[in-house]
Amino acid sequence: MTNYTLQPFSGTEDLQRMQSALAQWIQIQGHNTGYCHVGDVPHRLYNGMRGRYPLDKLVELAFDESGALIGFLFGQPFHNAFDLFIHPAHRGGSTEQALLERVYRQTREAMNAIEREETPVMGDVDEGDTDRAAALTALGFEAGENYLNLTERLLAEPIPEPILPEGFTIRPAAGEHEAGRLAEVHNNSFTSSWTPEIYRDEVMRKPGYDAHREIVVVAPDGRFAAFCIYWLDPINRIGLFEPVGTHREFQRKGLARAMMNSTMRRMREENMTRAMVGHMTNNPASTNLYASLGFQTKYRVYQYKK
Repeated sequence: MTNYTLQPFSGTEDLQRMQSALAQWIQIQGHNTGYCHVGDVPHRLYNGMRGRYPLDKLVELAFDESGALIGFLFGQPFHNAFDLFIHPAHRGGSTEQALLERVYRQTREAMNAIEREETPVMGDVDEGDTDRAAALTALGFEAGENYLNLTERLLAEPIPEPILPEGFTIRPAAGEHEAGRLAEVHNNSFTSSWTPEIYRDEVMRKPGYDAHREIVVVAPDGRFAAFCIYWLDPINRIGLFEPVGTHREFQRKGLARAMMNSTMRRMREENMTRAMVGHMTNNPASTNLYASLGFQTKYRVYQYKK
């Protein structure tokens, strides 16, 4: 096993280290071997955690003896899950096994502290990732269902002109003063409970977020009818949609389709060559929308539980 030291997450500089390393690892090995998009890191840290648990208690960076970052891990107790991303040279070995055991233990303890003792801990395994599957099995995890699909679309292919119903417009969010309307559209697109203050403080003011990359559809009455956030990986030239939502009062109007077409044009202008978006396998509306926009399944993600 490689000798390594662990340091707790400390903010912006560590996030930049994590994203830079992740982009390099994807460049070496590709996405579907245990790596998420670089934009998923701030999204999971800040949007996912929302200030509900101290990040320095759940997120750690692993450095080898030369000081190089070789991996990072974080628990997500409110999602009953954890993540571990590790340099390709250390995948399938004892270092990965030791770090998986550590992040599992930390996540289990954090879940117990919020009264989820009876809830299984979950770890993702990408389709074909035999190393991670074997490592989790060795820790006593059981293979579960394909719950998420990652889809991809080439941006060189034609992107239709965005078409909206009369009176609706598409634009980027203008800044923190719109936190209330952003919280409202998030809450009415998903079963979430954002307040304007929490969305402003825990998402908009955190590193990685850029209001100009949160795209909204504005209804004639001024409400935000749909939204998406897009993230860029300039090293691998891949854009990511995460998340995408339509206010329940404005669904089935083609708003998400128009918004995503508009956003893919933005991605292309920002030198991306591919766009990615994930969808839950039990959500046929998202599945059908993304397929109709030209996205094709790149790989499936399976849920391992313990």
